[in-house]
Amino acid sequence: MRGRKLTVVEHNQRFKLYLKGLSDMEIAKELGVTRSAICSWRNYQGLSSNERQGGRKRRQNIEYENDQTKKLTAQDEEEVQRAFHRLCGSFTEKFA
Repeated sequence: MRGRKLTVVEHNQRFKLYLKGLSDMEIAKELGVTRSAICSWRNYQGLSSNERQGGRKRRQNIEYENDQTKKLTAQDEEEVQRAFHRLCGSFTEKFA
């Protein structure tokens, strides 16, 4: 990934918005960065886009609980775990 390294806080902000189902553009607007920065970050993390071909957002089909949090599918949970382990591994290597 090019550019400066993200802080843990910046990474967590992006990841939380991604898990809410926001598109790259929506995440970029929320955080004041470019869409390409979010796209590069997402690809580096091995995460798929929250948009389908034709620009239809995946979150249209996501069910929400009363507190408006996303119910994760088994595939989503695996994707989150893989991304978390990649992130934790990179931080433990830096501070070891």
